[in-house]
Amino acid sequence: MSSSEVYVIIAPSGTGKTTLNRRLITENPAKLAMSISYTTRPKRPNEVEGEHYHFVSEQDFESLVEENKMLEWAKVHKNYYGTPLQEIERIRSQGKKVLLEIDIQGWQSTKKLIPDATSIFIMPPSIKAMWSRLESRGTDDLRTRLIRLDSAKIELAGAHTCDHFIINDEIEHAYDTLSKIIIEDIPPELQRKTGIDTISSLLDTIETADWLKEIRNSIDD
Repeated sequence: MSSSEVYVIIAPSGTGKTTLNRRLITENPAKLAMSISYTTRPKRPNEVEGEHYHFVSEQDFESLVEENKMLEWAKVHKNYYGTPLQEIERIRSQGKKVLLEIDIQGWQSTKKLIPDATSIFIMPPSIKAMWSRLESRGTDDLRTRLIRLDSAKIELAGAHTCDHFIINDEIEHAYDTLSKIIIEDIPPELQRKTGIDTISSLLDTIETADWLKEIRNSIDD
């Protein structure tokens, strides 16, 4: 597979990843399709089979793993999530590029099986901006937001393995950059070294920021 066929999007919660990806798919339906993950968790009332996920039994999922038919997978809170190789082939058979929305662990597995896949890491302009975005959702309590922050730390720590970096400090600019990489095969203006340096700065903030220490202390109290 060439680098122009499979694109992996990785980003912590609160970076606008879903907004960017959904818009890219909506505006380029003839050129691009999102890979739909398999999961063993129960379908929620507002979810549609084949649109949000493919809902399968635990036995069927484990069979796919045993038969080496999964591109990447993980078990989260007692439920399996993963991308079957047949999903990639389904999209490619339509003559479209593949968009994968997975975590950094999934990327490690993907690049072993699809060495020419292109990975794009989307990051916030700052940890404070990411935290504010999580707060503005109004869907998670403080403890859950801290858990998401810890997950973001894991994503950031592995981001140096990615090919390209986008800082989502302004949604239109970030979208334009993402579109150019995937649709037009134009590399981003942000140099890889600058992206890695920015990642280091974000990680440093998570470890040392006084405002974050105060938030964590308020939970402990």
